[in-house]
This record gives sequence, structure tokens and C-alpha cells, in this order.
Amino acid sequence: MTSAQPRDANASATGNEGAPMVHIPSGPFIMGNDHGVGSMRIDETPAHTVYLDTYDIDLYEVTNTLYFRFVEETGHRPSTFRKKKKFNGPNQPVVGVSWDDAAAYCAWAGKRLPTEAEWEKTARGTDGRQYPWGLLKESPRADGKAKLRRPPEIGSDEGGKSPFGVYDMVSGVREWVADWYLTEYYAKSPDRNPLGPKTGFKKVLRGSSWMAKSEISDRVALRRRDSPSNRKNYVGFRCAMTQSAQD
Repeated sequence: MTSAQPRDANASATGNEGAPMVHIPSGPFIMGNDHGVGSMRIDETPAHTVYLDTYDIDLYEVTNTLYFRFVEETGHRPSTFRKKKKFNGPNQPVVGVSWDDAAAYCAWAGKRLPTEAEWEKTARGTDGRQYPWGLLKESPRADGKAKLRRPPEIGSDEGGKSPFGVYDMVSGVREWVADWYLTEYYAKSPDRNPLGPKTGFKKVLRGSSWMAKSEISDRVALRRRDSPSNRKNYVGFRCAMTQSAQD
């Protein structure tokens, strides 16, 4: 695999592995959904204001190239689809990794998985939008999802960037985040830096994927979950990093 890694003017930091990151400033945003938009689910309610301290998050999803480096240096198990041509392109997001695999990679890179709240703020910004590109479901992408037959290369969806300039929040793969899943968590979650339930059986997945046929799946408030041991061809991840300095 090559070591190619797209760069972007929005990148403000990197981890130990050199992947570009974007700085997300501290402040409040609206998390969740109360408006019945796009087949709203009960676990998205109530919409509530959350304040997050500043953090950095990967500009792109973790690629096969970077994950391969991690495997070579640590002896960690490789991704399930490493030998499948459809899924092992150097600049495609890595898929076929469990939650534990993702967490181990982030630790190797000097980072961590983002919290569910950090993921959502990155994807929707602070204006309460329903999609990374705005309020309406019509995507500005050049190619519809129905045409995709494999995960696209990272950074190839210019129209789907988040308000912070972060790529592929809903157009690449679903992403593992740090939190355990609980349907009714929003009704009792803290309003500052929520970390999710202390225990659980399934981990939260955020974002849409190359397999989704409907743009309803692109809604940034949409929550999904899966067993942390599962390794699927439409699930990957990105990392985040805590910033100690205040804005």
C-alpha cells in the first residue's frame, strides 16, 4: 500500500500517525431531533443543548493505508476485508474492524474515538441543520449513493462536507464512536461533555454509508448501534483528540 494521504487547508493538527485533524471550538450546539424530520426515531429525542469543550477530530475516516501501518507496527489483527479488492484500496476507509480494533488504532495514534456528541457537533455544526450541507435532504453530491458499489475514496465528496470542513460524515462508512448505546439516554444525559452510559451491550454507530440507498440515512441526528465485536463492510471509524488549551 502507498502512503498517500490527502491534505486540506482545514487541517489544524495531526496525531502520531500524521493524519490531518480539524479543530472544533468549544461551545454549545443542538443535539438530537424533535421535529419528525426524515422518519425521526424515538432515540433521537429530546433535542437538547449540549456544551462541548474544544477537541480535534480526523479530517478523514481512517484509511486502509493507515490501518495497515498500525497492523504492521503492533501485530494487531488485520481488517476482515484486507484481501478483497472492492474494499482494500489505499485511500478507501478501512472496513471490517470491530469497536475494539478501532479503539486500539486510535490509542496507537495518540488519540481516542470521538464521543457521540463530538461526532454530531462535527457533522451538523451549531445551527441545528439536519444534514451536513443544510436543512434539506437533497444532497449536493455529483453522484448519488445508489450508484456506489464500494466505499468511496476519502475526501471525494466535496458537497457533503460538514460545516467545519470535515469529510465523509455521511457518505463513506458508518463510524464507531466511544459511547455505549441506550435508547432513552438523551432524556437524562448531562448538558456538558456527555460520555454516554457507563455500561451497555451495544456501541453507537454514527453516520451513513456507501450502502445506503436513501438520503434519509444522511440525517446527522440518526443513531444506530451494533455489537462491539462485529466487523462489517460498511463500518469504519475516525479518531478524535482532547485539547487541554482553552479557546
